[in-house]
Amino acid sequence: MAWTHRSTIDDGFIYLRVVHQVTEGHGPVFNVGERVEAFTGPLWVAVLSVADLLTPVRLEWLSVVIGIAATMGGLVLLIAGSAKFCRLYEPDALLVPFGLVVLVSAAAMWFYASSGLETGITFLWLGGCLWLLATWAVSTERLRRWSAVVLGLGWLVRPELVMYSITFLAVVVALQWRTDTWRERVRLLIAAAALPFAYQIFRMGYYGALVANTAIDKEGFRLRWVRGWRYFVDFAGTYWFVVPLVVMLVGGWIPLTTALARAAQRRAAWVVGAFVATGALNTLYVIAVGGDYEHARLLLPSLFALCAPIAVVPAVRRHLAAAALAPWAIAAIAVMRPPRVHLGQTYTLPQPGAVTTDDFRWGPGSPQLRNVSKGLVLVTGFADVGPSDLPLAPSAHDPTLAISGIGVLPYAVGTEPYVLDLLGLADPFTARLEAPLRTTLLPYPGHEKPLPRPWFAARVLPENFPVQAGQLPSAKSDELEPYAFGPAFDQQVAEARAVWDCPAIRQLRESYTSKLTVGRFLSNIVDSFANTRLRIPPDPAAAYRKFCGSNATPALGVPRPSGGASGLFAVPASLGDVVSVDRSLRRRTMHEHPETAPGTRHVVSVSGFV
Repeated sequence: MAWTHRSTIDDGFIYLRVVHQVTEGHGPVFNVGERVEAFTGPLWVAVLSVADLLTPVRLEWLSVVIGIAATMGGLVLLIAGSAKFCRLYEPDALLVPFGLVVLVSAAAMWFYASSGLETGITFLWLGGCLWLLATWAVSTERLRRWSAVVLGLGWLVRPELVMYSITFLAVVVALQWRTDTWRERVRLLIAAAALPFAYQIFRMGYYGALVANTAIDKEGFRLRWVRGWRYFVDFAGTYWFVVPLVVMLVGGWIPLTTALARAAQRRAAWVVGAFVATGALNTLYVIAVGGDYEHARLLLPSLFALCAPIAVVPAVRRHLAAAALAPWAIAAIAVMRPPRVHLGQTYTLPQPGAVTTDDFRWGPGSPQLRNVSKGLVLVTGFADVGPSDLPLAPSAHDPTLAISGIGVLPYAVGTEPYVLDLLGLADPFTARLEAPLRTTLLPYPGHEKPLPRPWFAARVLPENFPVQAGQLPSAKSDELEPYAFGPAFDQQVAEARAVWDCPAIRQLRESYTSKLTVGRFLSNIVDSFANTRLRIPPDPAAAYRKFCGSNATPALGVPRPSGGASGLFAVPASLGDVVSVDRSLRRRTMHEHPETAPGTRHVVSVSGFV
């Protein structure tokens, strides 16, 4: 089923573009010349980079094959680890799959076994942790250092998986406390933390931040309980998970821990408890931060951990209740499917069978790629590509693609074009914009920071170039800050351009664009704390007051020609400027408005006028 549902989703192509940057010698970056950590799993980037260097296989297929193989390997390790627990109290009984059936019956597992994301190696790592801990638990020996190294890799697989590493190591240290010396404890923890700590120093010095740019953009520590609960219900409700959870409790966890306790297998009981407790904690974390826009993806590691200790169980009376899982498994495999809908309606799923850029009609020689030429290229959605008649600033990279979906198209065009991510996942400036706690930009969890148009003009267009707001791209129809018309918009652009050179913003830009020297690396380590905390008001005037330390606004450049009124409600010079500017409603409304001049009529936006 994993093979028949093989795919590479848009976010998976982000990894692939970074991997191509690595193999071409530009480093783990998204754009050449900008050190930005636009990915979540460093270990997945490393695995794909090595595979891409050593094999002639197309990278999209490498990610699919390695992802599926890693998923299968994780399941095999679950069986091996769980079997060790069973043999402690039923050494000769027939073992039957139980938690394993829960995992492989959920259609979400089929979709995300590949997808180009780090999900496959997440399963492999969790399965490996169970096998290593089970091997340690059934023995009287100390945990080997290389096992501690593996247990400590959670931070490099996915950031939130560090909770598993901490829990597993805490269990080991606590249960070896009486026999270990302080030197042995320190050596064990150093072995576990060495690789994550080394990468963290690299991240701070190379990228100038404490966490990945994706975590800053998505505000990974902001609580969004309502949205997260909706994400959880979408997952649990689709597969009726209340049924297998009850069955696993009665037929799996309780009989297993009771049997281990009676057999005086203290280590094994604690390992089982660690997996179940951390799986539940991981679920709570995903709910707290608001989930994701992709169906089930962030909750699959939790399910994997909950099922891990009871992947197989002995076919004995104490586990008889496990047989009640069979009807649910048949129904799940046969009929339980998430709805197939489009992005923007509900949570999305990968498109089975779409693996390479050719499958998305972005392969070499595609007619769509012909529109990606020199100059500024505007991309609407995922497919509407067209060169713009707007000029690029002399300092801008030629060509520049302005796009909100930074997956398949940026990968298809190669590593040379500069991609301006209008949602900030690969752009450190946009990622640091302030976003409201409650936003109307649903249902796009983690994509709440569309770059306002004044900032786009200030960053990409030549200084004093007359431009109308309607000519500029926007990632969403509902922007963080409503823009103005006429000279008022020019004023916003002038303020944004001035902020670009304020000391704090200039220091941020230098942290990821300046040549990487030893001095810059050390400075970035020091500045990474401030860079991570930095947030920029989306209103250019507010940002100017905050970072330039002045209430005075910068001098306006050459005003663009426009007739009629001026200011926020100026009559637009063309229909491209027709857009709602009301701050409260923020909805596009069109009304016919007769002008006083005889024989002329104009269409203007009117909303919220008192």
